[in-house]
Amino acid sequence: MPMQAYTTPHVVLRNFNTIYTTVSLFLMKPGSGGRSDAVVGSEVPVTVPPFQYCAELTLDEPPRLRPGQGCSFVLGLRNAGNVTWFPDPSRSHMVRVGAWFTTVDGRNCTGEPVRFHLPHALAPGQRCSLAMRLEAPAAPIDGLSLNVGLVKELCFWFRDKGSPDVAIPVRYES
Repeated sequence: MPMQAYTTPHVVLRNFNTIYTTVSLFLMKPGSGGRSDAVVGSEVPVTVPPFQYCAELTLDEPPRLRPGQGCSFVLGLRNAGNVTWFPDPSRSHMVRVGAWFTTVDGRNCTGEPVRFHLPHALAPGQRCSLAMRLEAPAAPIDGLSLNVGLVKELCFWFRDKGSPDVAIPVRYES
């Protein structure tokens, strides 16, 4: 719930260990006496675009792998959506980068993706570079790919919102 407090307009009140998510207020203008001097006007509809979670990921060169050893690479990242991404877990829209290895048939070699924190908040259109390090599988695997995707923690992966993960073919060094 603390993550969701910034996602939609609502009220969260805490009284010691009790959390209230609904508040009702009843207002009455004192001594109105039936007068109708209230402001009258037309409602103005406001169109609020839905949140778009889009990322552009670039990798200048695939990492060099040696069995069972760490490999480093630098990922280029651009926020191509309309929502600021925050690296701080106390804010809404906390985004991290996940990376994992898969075989040509889609078998995951890493297990749960290794998560990497953003270096700073990224507003729509902003870019950053992210240094990443992963452990290569212990034995050489033909057709291995490095997969990279973004996740809004506790909510969804960007691929679920139409921004696909990137798969980069990699090879082992001899």
